[in-house]
Amino acid sequence: MVVVEIFSKDGCHLCEIARDTVYAVRKRHPFELREVSLVEGHPLYETLGVRVPVITINGAFAFQYKVGEEELLERLRTIEPQR
Repeated sequence: MVVVEIFSKDGCHLCEIARDTVYAVRKRHPFELREVSLVEGHPLYETLGVRVPVITINGAFAFQYKVGEEELLERLRTIEPQR
């Protein structure tokens, strides 16, 4: 199954919008969803903390700051599931 990860921080308005978009797409196209909350001390906090939300698909960078519902859906349809 394809794995989508959302890297976000508490209190991030763009993160909330991206999360809503990802959840809407998940209703149309199944995938495994993992949410990672970046807090100070997290190994990726320094790298991704100012770039959130960051969305990866199967571990590869896919979106930063904004994600479009149709664009995410299209990418998901063209990706082979992980085994």
